[in-house]
Amino acid sequence: MPDVVKSGAPCESGDDANREVHAVVVTYHPEERLEDVLRALAGQVGRVWVIDNGSPRTYDTLFARLADIPAVRVIRYAENRGIAAAINDGAHRAHASGARRMVTFDQDSVVPSQFVETLSCIPSEFEAGRVAMWVPEVVHAGTGDPYRIDKAAREGTRPVRFAITSGALVDLDVFEQLGGMWEDLFIDFVDFDYCIRLRQAGFSILQSSDARLPHEIGRQSRHRVGPLNIVTTNHAAVRRYYKHRNFLLLARRYWRTERPWLIRSLVGLLLDPLKIVFFERQKHQKVSAILRGWMDGLRGRVGKVRGG
Repeated sequence: MPDVVKSGAPCESGDDANREVHAVVVTYHPEERLEDVLRALAGQVGRVWVIDNGSPRTYDTLFARLADIPAVRVIRYAENRGIAAAINDGAHRAHASGARRMVTFDQDSVVPSQFVETLSCIPSEFEAGRVAMWVPEVVHAGTGDPYRIDKAAREGTRPVRFAITSGALVDLDVFEQLGGMWEDLFIDFVDFDYCIRLRQAGFSILQSSDARLPHEIGRQSRHRVGPLNIVTTNHAAVRRYYKHRNFLLLARRYWRTERPWLIRSLVGLLLDPLKIVFFERQKHQKVSAILRGWMDGLRGRVGKVRGG
């Protein structure tokens, strides 16, 4: 398999190809601008599945407007089942409706025009049957700087080892074959776990710098300390819990095969409490949640945590 593929490769595009792609957007207490996002997205895919994770009745008016958008289907849960369960539900519905691929987005994603068509390009230099996930270059919504989620990623189209859920185009036959997302993780690291299982099954993940998706991980803030530029995500305490607990669950499962990535990730996670103490609010709650996440991860506890 070649290391880098030049742009301008043949694409699987057009109205027929786009109709075979369904979008899944997972929501939880969404903002009003979601309506504009879905109207833009609906013209790029055959159907949009909005899976809401237990937003209260105060959102009824917004969801009624969303349901009136052609090609949009709204599914609302009575409680928060987690992002993994919501994506799995959307994938099953899309597959049963005849879709071949699914593209997933967060509720605050900004979807560029022709994004799905650009992402659907299949470089001829790759064996298309072994590629089961196509992902964009994710860039910071404010600065436009690329997030290097996978250290191997660079310009062009090339295989990567990891990608986040937002903006990912997934082969639904393979998704079903692998059992979908690991629902017991609830939220954090569900995408990385899927990427690992995908690669272990012999499939590839392709990233193209031609498709760019503005995105923000948490509510980032930057802090200058001498020559250092320190970035904090300001995630809530419950997200800190899931992030640290689920990392340990993945470490227990994949230590033998993913050791370099796990070690790099561990270093970053160990810096989390220091960043919180010096730069974030709700210091006690967040550090306590991290400690509880480590204890539950070591015990092998899975599923939704109380209050999460």
